[in-house]
Amino acid sequence: MKKINRAKIIFMMIIVSITVLGIFYSSCYSRILEDQPGFVATFRAFMAFNIFPPMMFRTVTRKNILENQIRFDIYKLIDGNPGIYFSEILRDGDLKKGTLEYHLKIMESEGTVWSICENGKHHYFIGDSSYSKEEKELFLIMRDGTLKRIITEVYKNPRINNKKIAENTGYSESTTSKHLGFLKGKGVIESQTRGWFTMYNISDDFYNLFEKHIYSEFRVK
Repeated sequence: MKKINRAKIIFMMIIVSITVLGIFYSSCYSRILEDQPGFVATFRAFMAFNIFPPMMFRTVTRKNILENQIRFDIYKLIDGNPGIYFSEILRDGDLKKGTLEYHLKIMESEGTVWSICENGKHHYFIGDSSYSKEEKELFLIMRDGTLKRIITEVYKNPRINNKKIAENTGYSESTTSKHLGFLKGKGVIESQTRGWFTMYNISDDFYNLFEKHIYSEFRVK
């Protein structure tokens, strides 16, 4: 009888030990590994306690996904810079490429963020954003340095012509003409020809969006 009781006690001690280890690794090691994603595969492959995956590693869900500090910082960066592209997040977040790719993949799979590809670049938005097509178009345009300078000149100087834009920006007239054509094609600007000159303005559809999202930036300057 004593041997049976002793066996039960030992069995219960083993169960308690496994449970405690599971909680410990779930709360501590899983977070450390998430911060070093390149080490995860090697760690799991060589550690014996990998036979208890549900116990050892916490499942990432939409409810707890931002509890990880790196993902929280990435989320705030995207939230404050709609349309930001990968290399900008990499630079401003001071992250390694593999680390950023790992966390963005998780965040996209849970719907925390989403991306669109424009001219070979992936632009990111937060998952619950409800921007219109025109707003998204504007955000993407403003991520391009050349387009941003040209469209800024048009916004600040209504009825400006191509020659004046070239003088103010330092670009050649052929360069500004090319980009003005692109912006006009997107419906962001409109043109009016008088005599030898074609003058440009922000279109009505986009002017209010500039007032809403961009104007404060110009006003401060």
